[in-house]
Amino acid sequence: GSFGAAAYSLSLTGLPSGTTIYYRAYATNPTGTGYGGEQSFLTKPAAPTNIAATDGSDTAKVVVTWTQSTGATGYKIYRDDALIDTVGAVATYDDVGAGAPTITTGAAVASDNTTLNVTLSVSGESANNGASYAYKLKAINATGDSADSNTDTGYRGASALSYEWYRS
Repeated sequence: GSFGAAAYSLSLTGLPSGTTIYYRAYATNPTGTGYGGEQSFLTKPAAPTNIAATDGSDTAKVVVTWTQSTGATGYKIYRDDALIDTVGAVATYDDVGAGAPTITTGAAVASDNTTLNVTLSVSGESANNGASYAYKLKAINATGDSADSNTDTGYRGASALSYEWYRS
């Protein structure tokens, strides 16, 4: 742009996300052109994409993965809109703090028999998945945070129940 013989500023739009932009100013008059030194600034990164959280495939954690953003130096990870961690330039996170699976107790019955055969039975018990959470991320760099990513829902899965009987 042409700004005359005074201090000026210029707003730019449509710049690529997470990119270092280089620029320099110059002045021209009838005797020639003078150039300023090269300057630069970093643009904010775009939000990460392809957010995916595991749906019960792991009993110890929810694994969250994403596609990294250009120019991001780290990521903020949110579970149900609460910041749970900030990590470096990685593309996966293990949420071991997600709610654990639970067991619903049932009833156990042993037959009252004087013979050597005792019948044992259980009913009403179940293993239940952990609570379901919505995960989202923000990419970060020295300039600031990106907008929120899309969300995905994940939870910790429950293992099959096993039974042990003790005789007393």
